[in-house]
Amino acid sequence: MLARLTILSGKRSGEVLELAPGEHQIGTGRAAEIQLRDKDVGFKHARLIIEDGAVFLEDLKSKGGTYLNGEKVEERVPLKDQDELRLGTAELRIELAGAPVAAAPVAAAPVAVAPVAPVEDDEASPPPATAAAPPPRVDEAVPDDPDQLKELVRDLRRRLAQKTQEAQALTEALEASAGAASDAGGYAPSVAEDLEARNLELQQIADEKAALVLERDEELAAQRREIAQLEQRVAEARSAAEKQKDSMAGEVLRSHEKLEEWRDEVKTAKDEVARFEEVNSELLLENEELKERLAALQFQVEQQAADRGSLVRERVKELQAEAERLEQSNAELRTLVEAYEEKIDELDERVEELEGENEALEKLIVEVREELARTKTERETMVKTLRQKLKRLEERAEELEGERARAQAAARAPGAAESAVEARS
Repeated sequence: MLARLTILSGKRSGEVLELAPGEHQIGTGRAAEIQLRDKDVGFKHARLIIEDGAVFLEDLKSKGGTYLNGEKVEERVPLKDQDELRLGTAELRIELAGAPVAAAPVAAAPVAVAPVAPVEDDEASPPPATAAAPPPRVDEAVPDDPDQLKELVRDLRRRLAQKTQEAQALTEALEASAGAASDAGGYAPSVAEDLEARNLELQQIADEKAALVLERDEELAAQRREIAQLEQRVAEARSAAEKQKDSMAGEVLRSHEKLEEWRDEVKTAKDEVARFEEVNSELLLENEELKERLAALQFQVEQQAADRGSLVRERVKELQAEAERLEQSNAELRTLVEAYEEKIDELDERVEELEGENEALEKLIVEVREELARTKTERETMVKTLRQKLKRLEERAEELEGERARAQAAARAPGAAESAVEARS
């Protein structure tokens, strides 16, 4: 079974899509087989499934919702012929190829009766008038494409010219047989009026299509201007983002260099610990050798115990003391190694903390830049305010200077003191 999907409203209004068996996703994404760019249509909105001779509709958890004949679809539902769907603001109708189609009523076309000529003049009788062709449908879907609209207007004008020529030919034939037609019952004037009415209707349709083409051209020009403005804004935003990216890249590079220095220090500490471990292993070997020598000496002491007596005992005590000293030194070295290992662990933790601080510094840099921008705005506002205050103070100082000059001039003039006293009284 094949299905046909008709888009009733929206940006693709009037389009008819043939659907083959399988799944057909509907949405705004590029992966959608049926792309709808209307309002409230989701990226993956819904899908049509054609299988086993049936058609099903399934909503893909869309935000705007999917409606079947006015009811919201919550799960997978079957579709029938002439079912109407609504996805966002787009309306669609499904037609099934195997469904019976009801025949549309056909209006009876007006039939013109051929005029009856007198019997005595057979040669002058005009040919019988044919039935007038039905006018074109006005309710046809108007395409969105301006080129298709122009082609439709040209076709309508071509059909109008053709109908005009036919009307003129019929008018001439009717005028030639006007006398005979009036004797036969007066059908010719009605046919002429019918043709004139159809011509007027075709002219009106052509004017409406031309006006629609002009309107679509204006909308297209406005959309192109908006696209140019958006492209300019995108270019400016990209330039600003590139500058900010370069600045942040420099700061991150410096942070990485500092991190590499810390890593080099950790590596140096690890190398030093490895060297101490080698020294410790050598000392352990020497300690084992000394223990073996001590055992050999003890054996010799036991053999010479009877002869040497106290001297041998003192020597044994010295060797034991030296052995204890060596063991103590070995313990100190082990403690030192453990301290270095703890230091290495602390350095590793410090490296991790520094990496975290590096991320925090990056965030802090962003916040500091925002704070600097705000501070700059506040500073400009404050400078502007201070300049206004300074200007007012300068004006006030000029006024005070003028008053002081006038007071000095009045003081130098004769009789100034008397006038001042009189003014006080």
